[in-house]
Amino acid sequence: MKDRIINWRRELHQIPEPSGKEFRTKEYIMGQLKNMGLSPVEVGETGVYADTGKNPKVALRADMDALPIDEENDIPYRSTHPGMMHACGHDAHMAMVLGAGCMLAEEKIPARLIFQPSEETIPGGAKKLIELGVLDGIERIFGLHVDPTLERGKIASRKGVMMACSDEFEVEIKGKGGHGAYPHKTRDPIFISSLIITSLQGIVSRNVSPFSPVVISIGKIEGGNAFNIIPERVKFYGTVRTLKPDVKKFVKERIFGVINGIAGTYGAEARIEYRDGYPALVNHPDEVRAIEEESRGLFEYVEMEHPSMGGEDFSYYLEHVKGAFAFLGIRNEEKGIVYPLHSPRFEVDEEVLLPGAVLLTRLVRRYEDKKD
Repeated sequence: MKDRIINWRRELHQIPEPSGKEFRTKEYIMGQLKNMGLSPVEVGETGVYADTGKNPKVALRADMDALPIDEENDIPYRSTHPGMMHACGHDAHMAMVLGAGCMLAEEKIPARLIFQPSEETIPGGAKKLIELGVLDGIERIFGLHVDPTLERGKIASRKGVMMACSDEFEVEIKGKGGHGAYPHKTRDPIFISSLIITSLQGIVSRNVSPFSPVVISIGKIEGGNAFNIIPERVKFYGTVRTLKPDVKKFVKERIFGVINGIAGTYGAEARIEYRDGYPALVNHPDEVRAIEEESRGLFEYVEMEHPSMGGEDFSYYLEHVKGAFAFLGIRNEEKGIVYPLHSPRFEVDEEVLLPGAVLLTRLVRRYEDKKD
């Protein structure tokens, strides 16, 4: 089984696809499920699920999409799709769920295997799959995510809030362009944008309690095309991370206030497009305890001291059924597996894949054995 899971992961690693366009990945997954004697069901354009037996009550979820990154790893199973890479471990997630499904099918233990597209981009794929009925009849769900900051052999989770709500926004500042030698005759959108970007950090440090974590990060700025021309417009793009709904609401309102206030002060116009992203991921206590107990003999369980500010649309499943999410350590300095998620050098220590799949089967058995 170990070799099969590794082979699945490597074959999937070679065919990374963007969110919502996981067509080859879907066909590959469906082919492997059929080889197990299962009857996969297409959900939406690229989602897939399959039941390993009748009337499953527990679901296992794997995400399918990749990232727009050129892989730099010199490996025989390197990405064959230029500009795309499985740099977030979704190939490993799919391989582990396939492995768990194979073992459960052989033992005739019912579970639902969910292969979900579009985790990487808002609005995500989970919400759509839920609307299409993928959780019908399901009482619990579990998911794993590989983590290169956590040593191989460890698994981490926490009760309650584990991951942040993740929103994103796009801002266009429209000023008045002109010659760089005469800025007083312009309404400089670069200067105005710089003031806004700096002032947004004041929301974090001066408007929100230090006991309520908030992150506002600007990841992209566009504006101008010459050293001596002040442009008409500047665009910048950012992400917002919060842990509490009331804090999210407040921060969102302050972002609009700061941007419009500063733009107006300097005679510019602001266009703001704010996209509400995934809700905070909130684990259920009993299911976290199940991960801790069923990890014994496979992994060392680590209780997370504080939530991650990363976002995950697994959160939508947990709003509908009980369940839990966990980080699976893959860091191995001896093998050079030290690069972060979303890096062109990201890699997975494949030694974790079989025990990861075994853990998923144990979690299914734990609750299937309790059914009346």
